[in-house]
Amino acid sequence: MVSIMLQGSPCVRKAGPSGVASALALLLACAALPAHATPRIFYVHFTAGSDAADGLSPATAWKRSPGDLQASGKAAAMRLMPGDTVRFAGGVRYRGSIFMKRSGTRDAPIVFDGSGWGSMRAVMDGSDQMPTPQACKNAAECLGSPHWAKLMRVTIPTKTIWSDWLFDNDTAMQISQWPSVRRPFDYDDVNQLATIPKAALPQLRAGTIAVPNIPRALTVGSPTLGLWTHTNDLEFSTNFQISSSGIAYVQPKYVPYSDRDNKFTIMNAPAQVDGPGKFAISGKDGVAIYWPQGQSPRVSIGSKRYAFQMANISHVRVRGFSFANFVGDTPEFTPNWQAGAAVISTSGSEGLQVQDNVIRSFVNLNKIPAVYLARAGTSDVSRNSFTWMPFGTAITVTQSPGPVRAACNVISDIGRDGVRFLSVLRGEIVGNRMDRLYGIHGAGINLYLDNRQITVRDNVILDANFPLTMHGHGGRPFFTNDSTEPAIRVSGNTMTSKNEGAGAISSWGQNLRNVTIADNVLTNPLFAIRF
Repeated sequence: MVSIMLQGSPCVRKAGPSGVASALALLLACAALPAHATPRIFYVHFTAGSDAADGLSPATAWKRSPGDLQASGKAAAMRLMPGDTVRFAGGVRYRGSIFMKRSGTRDAPIVFDGSGWGSMRAVMDGSDQMPTPQACKNAAECLGSPHWAKLMRVTIPTKTIWSDWLFDNDTAMQISQWPSVRRPFDYDDVNQLATIPKAALPQLRAGTIAVPNIPRALTVGSPTLGLWTHTNDLEFSTNFQISSSGIAYVQPKYVPYSDRDNKFTIMNAPAQVDGPGKFAISGKDGVAIYWPQGQSPRVSIGSKRYAFQMANISHVRVRGFSFANFVGDTPEFTPNWQAGAAVISTSGSEGLQVQDNVIRSFVNLNKIPAVYLARAGTSDVSRNSFTWMPFGTAITVTQSPGPVRAACNVISDIGRDGVRFLSVLRGEIVGNRMDRLYGIHGAGINLYLDNRQITVRDNVILDANFPLTMHGHGGRPFFTNDSTEPAIRVSGNTMTSKNEGAGAISSWGQNLRNVTIADNVLTNPLFAIRF
């Protein structure tokens, strides 16, 4: 365990102005408001509210927030103005997607507050509650599983698919997998997957995995085949058949390796629900089965919602929420690619603040992060907690002029990247604490595709495959071709890695230039820095 306190730490709150200065600041803030924009407070209570109410008090709260795609009545008609605050009931689960179309101002943002009403945080829940689970009475009730005596079953809609995922008490469960892997984060660890010998490449290219004696029990339910593709990732297919000689499959995107053995896995097979916390879903049978982890489970299935989406708006703050149980759409980009995000800004927003939230239990096989900012102007993502995201990235900023700040976040137990900047001009990644980034693609900080004027300072990254990885533009740069422009400065960080194939700081080349690395503590079995 490493604990570091830095003088002038960006994570220490600054005291506000007092006396005359405070009064002057308040006067200036009020003067900046439009004449018609008197700040208002609205209340939302998902279980006890009514959209027909006025929303102006806890007793007359709305069910759904303005901007919710399913809001009706007065809640749907309300046009939020600069300075307005929407407070969500603490401890209440809100199940909806809010698409913001209204802007605040720099001095009077529109605020969505999950901690301003009651003693607990409001919960933005990305899943839907399922009927009460029942113990399996025999193997047939649990899709033929040999472990049926340990399992529970729950009725699900027939349209449910494997990537909808199962959650137990705000924890993403582990999908069943053959061969079994140690942790949910290991689902794509090639060292734990089944091997296709290099000599079998001709058959593989023809649509056959020439590996005999694959258990026929893996055909029950709605299993999914995962193939390790040349893009260094898994491609999935539900169109396959197992025989005594191997597997015949259809996967148009699959490109196998030609210079090494290939890898594959079978996921979501009921026979492989063989330990606590594991599950399998079979929509065609209308059943999900799982091995309970504890007492009194609260079982839900991902709805493929997002919580907040913004596009071309400015000065909105999302603070004080607990976000849980979000899943992305199918494992490729689809028309519903926004699904699975806590906060997503898709185009040209300015002055966004995502602060003081607890974000956990995300499963995003479509690689959409929990917080995603695209083409963003001035933005701040700070003092949030991200945890238990077996298939997720915490923060991604892409193609953004900035300045963008990711500061003082705590990120742990995730399967991909902590903070990812892609083609960002002017950004800070400062004062973050990251630990246990397990995934084979997991990087604490990922700086790819021509970032410029980026400061990486005072971060502590422990137990990550790649604490910091970077490369340049690899072609035409996104912003400028000025070879003298400062690109990246890395200073005052502590980064540790056990991955002997990388370094505490790694680069994959591609025209990376103008990088300064100074005054860091870096540890790795072989390389502190590997370029």
